Amino acid sequence: MNTERATIDDFKKIPPKDKNKMKDFGILYADEVLVFTRAMLVDYVGLSPETADRVLNEATMLTEETEQVVTLEELSEKEKKKQYLITGSSNLDKILRGGYLTGTVTELAGEYGTGKTQTCYTAIGTALLPIDEGGLNTGVPLLY
Repeated sequence: MNTERATIDDFKKIPPKDKNKMKDFGILYADEVLVFTRAMLVDYVGLSPETADRVLNEATMLTEETEQVVTLEELSEKEKKKQYLITGSSNLDKILRGGYLTGTVTELAGEYGTGKTQTCYTAIGTALLPIDEGGLNTGVPLLY
């Protein structure tokens, strides 16, 4: 199985001028194309409707080749290993479906003075708590 990401240059049925339009727009990989609709490729990137269809079809074919097949058992094991860090706010925990998921990035955005920094400080402190209290029992915090 090929694990490298397919690039726009891997498209065989797309002319170089259309590949360049996509690159100029910031689309460099086949999987990035799949977040666009046909209309978006036509309106924003400047492709013809026929070319947009070919681009979407080829991107789908190229990304299917690199997708990893996972069994239900493997997926179930991954789910069991997930760890969540509570936020200290039951409402925020609900929004995050259990708290901050370890191994991922959670971006906080909001107006000045809405508590973004305090929320991060709380997360650092909570990570030090024992697991049964919603923490991760991490010991000493490592700050970057």
